Amino acid sequence: MTIPKDFWDRVETQDLKYIVYGDTDSLYLSIPEIQCDTAEEAVTASEEVGEEINDLIINCMNELVLPKMNCEGHNETFFKTELVMNAILFTDVKKKYCFREIAREGKIHKEPKIEYTGISVVRSNTAKWTKDFIREIVADLALNTKINGKVEVKKKLAEIALKYHTSLNEKISNFEFNDIGVPCKWSSTKYKRDTAELIGMKLYNTIFKEEYFKENTNGLKLPIKIKNPNTFLQQIEPLRNQNDFCIKSTPVDKLSFIVIPTYHERSKIEPILEEFGMTIDLDIAWEKLVDTALDRIIKCIKEAHGLPK
Repeated sequence: MTIPKDFWDRVETQDLKYIVYGDTDSLYLSIPEIQCDTAEEAVTASEEVGEEINDLIINCMNELVLPKMNCEGHNETFFKTELVMNAILFTDVKKKYCFREIAREGKIHKEPKIEYTGISVVRSNTAKWTKDFIREIVADLALNTKINGKVEVKKKLAEIALKYHTSLNEKISNFEFNDIGVPCKWSSTKYKRDTAELIGMKLYNTIFKEEYFKENTNGLKLPIKIKNPNTFLQQIEPLRNQNDFCIKSTPVDKLSFIVIPTYHERSKIEPILEEFGMTIDLDIAWEKLVDTALDRIIKCIKEAHGLPK
């Protein structure tokens, strides 16, 4: 036997029937013909499929590949069944996906576990509000096999979105910023120009007449709206250079965010923002908090069910 000349072209084709995803050392298989009523049945079936795959691999290596390399009897290639899942969602970016795992290495979970790869629920610079939104929309909609049909999906999507929009509005109104502020840090890295986070920290120092934010300090970034730019400009002008950590010559149109301390009190924040005619911008906050990963998940849900994006 010889390896066909088109072997790799056929292996890497986009039209593989059962392989839904593959990377350097793993394959994700979906076999609709195998229907299981219990997790135990799913684990047993996956192990049987794994054995069949390994038989093919071992035969290919021993009969075709290793003899050509004069390495007969030294096959170390083996695929094991690492996990079994009953739902998975891939975004349109490689290595960014999530799935509902029912078993790992033969051990069945008491309750299914939702695992995330490359999605911002594990990132330290993502707001808690965004992480909660992602977890809920994934668990209750994206990986919920009980919800089917355009009407039901559209209704659930609107329900979750309204819940989080209402929550965002309430938190802004009540000056509860811990969950909706985006964590950031005054980095020791030197940039050619100030980042939005750095400008936001300097703005806080300026209007609060403090030197709170300096190198290696942390805070929460929030988008702002200045009610009257001309009045604001008059108020801010004498404060620009009061210390080395103020906005100095930064123009007003660059003041799109403010960074506040991670631990803050409404009684201190509210009157200063009111004094300078600044409010938290609900529309921009929504746009920024529904970050790229969350937006991709929503688009995937809509696409999978034929809803307009």
